[in-house]
Amino acid sequence: MTQSKILIIEDENSVLENTVEMLILEGFEVRGAKNGQIGVNYAKEFKPDLILCDISMPVMDGVQATHKIRSGHGLSADVPIFAVTAHALPEEI
Repeated sequence: MTQSKILIIEDENSVLENTVEMLILEGFEVRGAKNGQIGVNYAKEFKPDLILCDISMPVMDGVQATHKIRSGHGLSADVPIFAVTAHALPEEI
C-alpha cells in the first residue's frame, strides 16, 4: 500500500509542527512549508495527494499561493487544495 502524501502550508509554527507530527503518526508522508512562497516551491517538485493551505500568511498568502500552484507547470498543479484558516467569520470569507 502506498503512503498518502500531504503538503501543509502554514505560517504558525505550533500549528504546523503539531499537524505534521499528528499526520506522520497516522501514517502519512508530510511536508510542511512556513509560508506561501515555500509552499509554491515545494509544489513544483513534490506531488502530494492533498495540499492544506492557510489563507492568511506573510510573504505570500494562501490565495496567491493557490493561484501560483494552479497556474504553474509543477507536479502539484492539479492536486486538490483545501483552505485552512482561523478567519472564518462571514465578513472574512
